[in-house]
Amino acid sequence: MATVVGVAAATLDRVVSAAAGGKRTASPLYPVVAEAPSHQANVAEAAVLVDTARLHLRRAADEVDTQARAGRRPALADRARLRMDAPHSARCAHRAVSLLLDTAGAGGE
Repeated sequence: MATVVGVAAATLDRVVSAAAGGKRTASPLYPVVAEAPSHQANVAEAAVLVDTARLHLRRAADEVDTQARAGRRPALADRARLRMDAPHSARCAHRAVSLLLDTAGAGGE
């Protein structure tokens, strides 16, 4: 799952860099991506999703580490949360990349 989140974070960085560099759009209203409110909203939502994905993944990893150091198996409720955290992290990362691809357009940057 960490790879998926890493890809989403790298995609976010790439799209933000392209926007900051003056990437142009086809819109007559907003000639550059950074000025378009819809693109700004997509990037903001993607950033929150990447952050959420990292937090859930980190929580899961911390719980596994804590239980392993203590030499015990996580309780049933903890295992259920671990099984929720990892796929939720992947779903957040997937949604972030989807939004960013919408923002990046056919050029992909």
